[in-house]
Amino acid sequence: MSRMRNALRRGGLMAAVVAALLLVVAAAAGAAVPKETTEWLASELQPSGKGEFCESFSASGRVGQTVDCMLAFKAADEKEGTTTFAADRQAAYEYVLANMSAYVGTEPCATASSMSAGAVAKLALGVIAQGGDPMNVEGRNLIADLQCLQATTGPEKGRFKDKGASDFSNVFGQSLAIVALKACAEKHGCVNPPSLTATLTSAATYLRGQQCDENAAEEGVAGAYRSSMGTTLTPTGCNARTPFPSETEFNENAVEVDSTGFAIEALISQGSGASILAAIEAGSWLTSEAKAEGSPTRLHWENYCSFEEATKKLPSVNSTALAIMGYSEIGLSITPAVAWLEAAALSGSNRGLPACGASGNGDVLATAQGILGLYETSYPTLVGI
Repeated sequence: MSRMRNALRRGGLMAAVVAALLLVVAAAAGAAVPKETTEWLASELQPSGKGEFCESFSASGRVGQTVDCMLAFKAADEKEGTTTFAADRQAAYEYVLANMSAYVGTEPCATASSMSAGAVAKLALGVIAQGGDPMNVEGRNLIADLQCLQATTGPEKGRFKDKGASDFSNVFGQSLAIVALKACAEKHGCVNPPSLTATLTSAATYLRGQQCDENAAEEGVAGAYRSSMGTTLTPTGCNARTPFPSETEFNENAVEVDSTGFAIEALISQGSGASILAAIEAGSWLTSEAKAEGSPTRLHWENYCSFEEATKKLPSVNSTALAIMGYSEIGLSITPAVAWLEAAALSGSNRGLPACGASGNGDVLATAQGILGLYETSYPTLVGI
């Protein structure tokens, strides 16, 4: 946990924010559920030529999904104080290393014709969490790749951009890159030049510029983040409508809980005064979106998570877990939301968490992210900042 976050939680500023935003605290979640949920996730690992992988929705996403499982296994062992899932985590890591070229390509950024900034960032985060060197991953320097992918001039200065014909870089990748770079600079002796401080400052400035403001046409979006990123700082097109109005349309300006939770973690990790204030504003928006139910109170967040009902918001494990991660970084109460995740795990026969809704069969990706929420941790905590 970073010195900055500790200072925030001790300081009067955060005390005032917590007093303003704190919600009713529910009874603590049962201790057995997170471990049982992690055991289910471990049972879903699939053998391969080298190591074992996680697969949720597509074979093409196996490496990224396997990184999510690695992080879940680490969260479980760190919080339980055991090595119960160490072998599962190592098997997943071996698969990631053996198949990383399918995820980040075979060449470094300087010579590659295409590369995903989000994939590089997520892999770097996973390597750091595993205790590896992100500057030498099977011969690849992922930190140099991220710096190569960052725009250095113009209205997109600071953005980590995909290389190639199309650019799908988004708030998820931007945020993970900031967390990975901060961990590398602070905990893992990443070398300069070029300065990671300058890289991080530029990246956080760009991310802050993507935060939504209130406007006359769209109320209720101030502080939130969209998934998409653009060239305009302080975007005016943000809205709270569905991202998928029809099969042929995509509303790229839709705000969402997931991106906002990611952004909070990155902003607090970077740690400047401006970033901390932006994170607090984002936390305020998350609070406005929280759904309370029951007595004692359980808390969850919703998203457009159903392919069959694309215009309907439903309870979401992923969104609730990411909101918990954001809340934990700014010192807000997460107990009611953890209780909701526990109930979602208990609702199924296998203890896996559902992809969409409050009940149903376990889904690998939802469970991997949900475990981080159940164990009350975050991406910065998992990489030691």
